[in-house]
Amino acid sequence: MASDLKVDNLKKADGTALITAGVVQSGVTFPAGHVLQVVSSTKTTTQSLTPTGALNWQDISDLSVGIVPKTGNKVLVLVSVNTGGKQDYNVIYRLVRGSTGIFVGTGSMGSKSASSFHTRSRGDEGPMVNIAGQFLDASPGGDGSATITYKVQTSGESTQTILINSSHTEADNYSFGRTASSITVMEVQA
Repeated sequence: MASDLKVDNLKKADGTALITAGVVQSGVTFPAGHVLQVVSSTKTTTQSLTPTGALNWQDISDLSVGIVPKTGNKVLVLVSVNTGGKQDYNVIYRLVRGSTGIFVGTGSMGSKSASSFHTRSRGDEGPMVNIAGQFLDASPGGDGSATITYKVQTSGESTQTILINSSHTEADNYSFGRTASSITVMEVQA
């Protein structure tokens, strides 16, 4: 059973209306931790990407979102990507803000790449691997007017194809599926 909450005469401390026709008026500050806006993108199609054998970050189409957070606020990023690849080949992924990798490993790296996730396919016919994670970006750099873009990128070993939302080798029967991947960002009041 659905119900509506109706509020009349809700006012700010200065006596002006807080809510008019269902719209929260400007100048309202929510307590820390409140989610102020949510933006999401879902990828339901498949995609094939071919690495070059060297580090070659490539965007995964449709896994990019833009958000305009206010100054000082944080952004919570949620990612879920389904991927397939050639057996025994490595694939890395990273979360990116603008053009900068975030939520990536650091430290003594040598030739290793700073990435958010790492997979290694266990078989040409699947199963697909799901990479999922969340990251609270405490310093996104928002100013209340500029759009900040978050996206997922991938790079892989050798020249073996990286597949998104499908297995490396598959047949036309019930045991092979098509999946969906997504990225969601939420502005969080600081």
